[in-house]
Amino acid sequence: MHRCLEIPELVGLVCHYLRTSPDFDIDDLFGPCVVHALELLWETVALLNLFRCLPSDAFEVHKVDGGDRTTYRMQLLRPLQKSDFERVLLHAAHVRCLFSDPEVADLSSIFSAASPLLSESGVFPNLQSLYWMHAAEGFEYNESFLVPQLTEIFINKISPTALTLLPGIASRCRGLAYITLFPRGEAGLRELSGRVISNCVCSWHAIKSLSVEIVDDVAFEHIARCPDLRYLQLCGLPSTFPSSNNEVAFPMLQSLHLCTEIEAVARLLEWAGGISLVKFVAECPEWPTADEVHRLFAAAEKGISHTTLKHFFFHNGHNTAHVATHLILSSSLRRLFCFTNSTLVSIFSAGGVDLDDTTVTDMARSWPYIQLLDFPSFYGAPAPRAALQCLHAFPKYCHHLTKLCISFNHPAVPDILASHAGWKDVESLIIVQYVVSPIYQRESQSDSDVLETHATKRQAGAPGKYQRAGDL
Repeated sequence: MHRCLEIPELVGLVCHYLRTSPDFDIDDLFGPCVVHALELLWETVALLNLFRCLPSDAFEVHKVDGGDRTTYRMQLLRPLQKSDFERVLLHAAHVRCLFSDPEVADLSSIFSAASPLLSESGVFPNLQSLYWMHAAEGFEYNESFLVPQLTEIFINKISPTALTLLPGIASRCRGLAYITLFPRGEAGLRELSGRVISNCVCSWHAIKSLSVEIVDDVAFEHIARCPDLRYLQLCGLPSTFPSSNNEVAFPMLQSLHLCTEIEAVARLLEWAGGISLVKFVAECPEWPTADEVHRLFAAAEKGISHTTLKHFFFHNGHNTAHVATHLILSSSLRRLFCFTNSTLVSIFSAGGVDLDDTTVTDMARSWPYIQLLDFPSFYGAPAPRAALQCLHAFPKYCHHLTKLCISFNHPAVPDILASHAGWKDVESLIIVQYVVSPIYQRESQSDSDVLETHATKRQAGAPGKYQRAGDL
């Protein structure tokens, strides 16, 4: 054996490389490579595969075809003995990330038999992440994997049983840093879950990522002062926010994802003032009015650092009853032009965005690093007033653009990339999607035919693609 293979770091790099090969087989390895390969193979594992290390005469696995999803059911054939777990314990020592989902593997018959042994100290010495998809039935068996060194936990299904046992997780795993607890919640348990989750959150002081449905004002103040928090997702906000006391809120927060009423999102940004976000996502359940959107965008201008933000998403729910009243005004959009390092902007609105040529030109000038500009909409009576001439602003100012989705006051996009030399510099452009504004007035059939012909030729022959989203 070459002396290089006696260096653990080099062996680890070799095994990491081989792991990506479709022909990788642990039987082809030897000596010290086997140890590293085993660590890689068992680093992330489903609980079903760990239980498959039991003696073959102790269980059988049935495949249940559920149409869109296939489920595996593990059935015990005889009582388990302690000696049956020798291989399970051997490989459990390598596991760093463990996950179990009853919709993928039904392990209910084996949990009660295996739980006592797996709960013994030292069975999972390296376990750091636990993804537990159980709700009521089987939720309590996660206690076997709540080791003190756990830093990440993902529990996405809520139930009264889960809420009852949640405080135990908080007390046993004080070092949790990456936490996802019932991110979408359940209407009937919202008040109870908010109270229980809030109490747990206050006991964690090393949080780096938190995704929960809702927290109370005490827990919110706690996470606002967490020095290492980088990611936050909430589906509800408290009615009041804490006083500043000259402390900076969310000092290290980079990504904020809010799924709640637009008024609450605006209040938060107005309160925070200057968060150094890189990514901001607001998903509002109802169609907001133009005034509500203007307040939100103005709050974003005030509450988010102008130099750090790169991704801005604003999407809302579906209620087409009053589409025409929900047009986003160009004056509101201009509030976002201060984020000069933006690379991705996606704004979805029922009534669309009121884009005139001047606004489009100023937008392109304000966002020179933009890569994806997406304005999907369900247009009603109001619609963009931008004409095709405004397209010339993008090759002039936006040399990194890869996707443009916008609406024009025209029936088709002509061969403007060929007619304007500047577009040749935008080599990154992959796709242009467009919709025809409902206020378009057809000037002549011949002009329309020419435009359609140019667009068709360009779609067939150029690396950039043109997709027509439809005449609305």
